[in-house]
Amino acid sequence: NNLLKIQNEDLSIKLQRTETILSRVKEELSHFRATNGRNPRFNFDEEQQLNCKLKETEEERLQLAQKLLGLCTSILKAAGITRPSNISLSVAEEALEQLKNRITSLGRELQDVKFKNKITSERIRLSELKPQPSPSPNRVSQSETPNRVSQTPFLSALDR
Repeated sequence: NNLLKIQNEDLSIKLQRTETILSRVKEELSHFRATNGRNPRFNFDEEQQLNCKLKETEEERLQLAQKLLGLCTSILKAAGITRPSNISLSVAEEALEQLKNRITSLGRELQDVKFKNKITSERIRLSELKPQPSPSPNRVSQSETPNRVSQTPFLSALDR
């Protein structure tokens, strides 16, 4: 029984020493946190939540970086660069700008082709509307022939 009492007292003394050491460590921690501009009280739950949020944010950042890399690769492939040696945002932006310029140029070419097609269709329509020349030369006046000739160079000049 005495032996148990002595062991109990020893454990109580060790517990008191440990509590004293723990309180000193807590004081040092709060002092350290205060000098670093943090709240002197340490909240383990809050710290754990913040660490979880930090990990989630880092994972999202990594996923976004991977998506950006994939997007840059796709842009470079669309620009005709099949084996990009250095995939970077600036190279992809430059390729994207070139693609934009190419699309604008192709749009203009498309408008030109549509306009030329419209001119050709109008020429065909006009040629169908022209009266067929009759076999008798008396009905055709001399003044109509130069008009037809003068219209053709005008339209062919627009066609070019």
